[in-house]
Amino acid sequence: PLSATETGGALPLDWGVTIPLALLTPAAEALPTVVACPARTLSRTQLMDLGESLVEAGDALGRRVALIISADQGHGHAADGPYGFTPASAEYDASMRAAIEADDLRRLLDWPTDYAETALADSYWQTLALIGAGKRVPLHAQFLAYEVDHYFGLLCAGFAVGQM
Repeated sequence: PLSATETGGALPLDWGVTIPLALLTPAAEALPTVVACPARTLSRTQLMDLGESLVEAGDALGRRVALIISADQGHGHAADGPYGFTPASAEYDASMRAAIEADDLRRLLDWPTDYAETALADSYWQTLALIGAGKRVPLHAQFLAYEVDHYFGLLCAGFAVGQM
């Protein structure tokens, strides 16, 4: 991987960044945008602290903040996919969906530390940041859609601020 120094201060953006940014309204394009890809080596507490810090920064600046969590679910849904097949991907995806449908992301904190890695998932670490943001503002989940695109799971949910 290239360092920020080698790319003149900028790092290349992946699909997890470019797709959500493409869906923002043209007015949002003029707003300051911060992109963070939390490392899997960070602790659960550190990842939740990231989400809390985003809310605190918005409060300190008197600004509204949109937090977009973009990451695929399990990548082991097909034997002919690039990562092969593992039933753990379907199990993980079902567990994530159930947590969202129950509006209870905090249950992810009880998952075994290797659960997401065994399932070949990307979403766990970013979702911990969302849990952290939810510690500062009440977030309520609304499941929208789930499907498997050949070898990886895709889940879409919205999180509204406020009481339900």
